[in-house]
Amino acid sequence: MTAAPRFHEDTVAARNVPPMRPISKAFRARQVASEMTSDGLALCGGRGDWWSQQEAAHDQAPTAHEAAAAAAPALRLCSRCPETGTDGRCALRAALDTYTGLAAGQAWMGGRPRPVERMARSTSAAQSLAR
Repeated sequence: MTAAPRFHEDTVAARNVPPMRPISKAFRARQVASEMTSDGLALCGGRGDWWSQQEAAHDQAPTAHEAAAAAAPALRLCSRCPETGTDGRCALRAALDTYTGLAAGQAWMGGRPRPVERMARSTSAAQSLAR
C-alpha cells in the first residue's frame, strides 16, 4: 500500500499555479445582494423607490426626533424581515458595501451601524459621500 501524497506534492502550488486572490469586499457585497434578490426573502425587494424616499426623509430630517420618525416606516418593514439582524445578510451587505442609509433595521453610515435618531449630517459630509 502506498502512502497518500503529502499535501504540497499534489496541490495547485506544486504545479506552479499562482494562488487565488482573496475575494474582494465589493464582489462579496454583490454576491450577497444577488442571493437576496434571487431568493426573494427580503421584504424590501421591489420597493426601491419607496425605500429611497424613506432614506431621503431620514437623511434630511433636521432633528433627532424627526430622523427617528422618518425612519420608522422602513424600520417597521425591517422588523418583519427574515434578512434583518446583526448576523443577517442585509447587515452583511451594508457592512461590506460601506452602505449609508437604512438597512437591517437600523441606520448605517459608511458601512457602520449608528443610531437612527442621529442628527442630520451636514451638506459637506453628504457631498463627500457622493464622490
